[in-house]
Formats: sequence, structure tokens, C-alpha cells
Amino acid sequence: MFSRICLFLAASVLVQLPTAYADELSPDFDWGGFYAGVKANALILEDDYIDPVADLDGFITDYKIAPTVVVGYLWQRNQFVYGAEFGVSWVGSDKTEQDVSDPYLYGTMKVNSSAHILGRVGVTSDRTLLYLQGGATLTSFDFDYPYDTGLPQGDGFSETLIGATLGLGVEHALNENWRISADFTHTTYPVATSTIINCCASPPNSQDHQVTTSSFNLGLAYQF
Repeated sequence: MFSRICLFLAASVLVQLPTAYADELSPDFDWGGFYAGVKANALILEDDYIDPVADLDGFITDYKIAPTVVVGYLWQRNQFVYGAEFGVSWVGSDKTEQDVSDPYLYGTMKVNSSAHILGRVGVTSDRTLLYLQGGATLTSFDFDYPYDTGLPQGDGFSETLIGATLGLGVEHALNENWRISADFTHTTYPVATSTIINCCASPPNSQDHQVTTSSFNLGLAYQF
């Protein structure tokens, strides 16, 4: 809910900004062109997992700093800037949490890396750029719903999911080539589902994993 409110407020500001400040904004600085850079992403990964048949559920939360490499291209038309960015992140998340419904059950989520492609549209005032971004994030997950030590393990499975990503940010040009940025993104993935067929859960028991991620990102980029 907090992330949705932030995105709504930012969108409102960007919609009104061109009208309110049209006479003051001028494309004195050229934002157009190819760029490459790095980001440090402070990630919050959340997995709401459940066995809907047995009515067992739990929640996994993990916090990671994910180094990210990005490349992109921007176009500028007067005070408006738009473009696209591709990036790869190394996440390294591996978290297990106890089921809230059964102390002998655990949920596991593992993420190695992810890739994103985002479109961007924004408004610039000389060397400062405010923007909205949206697109897709592709991530490979490993899930499991294991039993406690000494009992047969759950049924692990892997799934590559494409999530919908929305975000907002600000970027500032230090000089003609170097830029710094700060942005926020939120990604919602489709539910990942697999059957549970081990000794203690008879079919059609299943495990459903609903994953979302929120990311606060600081970046440094070079414009060519």
C-alpha cells in the first residue's frame, strides 16, 4: 500500500509539472544518448506461501544488497526525457522461515540473479531529472516447503517468473558525462505453484508462493 501511494503521488507531480513550470524549464543540458552504470539495490524480498488445501501458511522476508549493472538509452524532446534501460542484478538470497500454522513446516525461497527491462519517462530541469519507470523483471526462484529435521523433506521446485515492475526516481548530472541517481521500484510476480506429494501430505495438496520485491537503488552512470 505504501509503495502504491508513493507511485500515485509521484505520477501526480509529473503530470502537473510541465504545465506549472513550462516557462521555466529549458533543455540547457542534453540528457540524450547511450549510458552505462552500476547500482547498489537495497532489496526487500517477500514470499507469502501457503498450502491452500491443508490451510497452512507462512511468510518469508529477506533483505539483501544487490549489485546491479545497467545500460540504457535516453531521448530528449524539450523538457521531456524518455528511454529504456536493461539491467542484471546479483541477489544471492537464500531464506527459510517457520510456518506460522505448523511448527514442523518451513518455507524456503532462494534467488540467485534477476534481469529487468524498464521504460522511462520524465521531466528535466537542466541537470535534474524526475522520472517514472515501468516494465518487466525476470527472476529465477527455487522454492521448497520442507518438514523439520529428521522428517522427509518437502517438494522443492524451480520457477522462472516475469514480474510487473513500477517505480519512480530522480537523477542528477554532475557534469557532461557522470550522473548519480536514486530510485524506488516495486515488482509483483505471478503465483508459483507446485504439488506436494511427500509422506505427510496427500494430493491434491500444493504449495503456492506469491513473491513481491521492493528495491531502493542508488546509481552511478556514465553517458557516452
